[in-house]
Amino acid sequence: MAQLVRLLQDLGCEPASIRSSISRLKKKGVLTSEKVDGQNGYSLSPELEQHFSTRDERIFVPRPASANDPWLLASFSVPEAERAQRNKIRSGLARMGFGKRGAGAVHRPE
Repeated sequence: MAQLVRLLQDLGCEPASIRSSISRLKKKGVLTSEKVDGQNGYSLSPELEQHFSTRDERIFVPRPASANDPWLLASFSVPEAERAQRNKIRSGLARMGFGKRGAGAVHRPE
């Protein structure tokens, strides 16, 4: 944990928050304690390894779409005043594998 705390401190995270997060992940069953070479550590829960592997493959090994693939369209509208929220939604959708729309004209009825 000490190495993880040092690493995340370099990214601006508070040590107490890091330790608390690890503790919560352990309680939720995401992380399990294990000893490696006589040192205590953590690993991803075996139940979640397949889940993460599947998602890794989906992200890092893209496959071309085929004519038989189902389509899913996600549409949202967020006011300009909440641009940060809109960017969070876009980033989240991109992480889930959604593509980004291209630039287009805006049609405003007269």
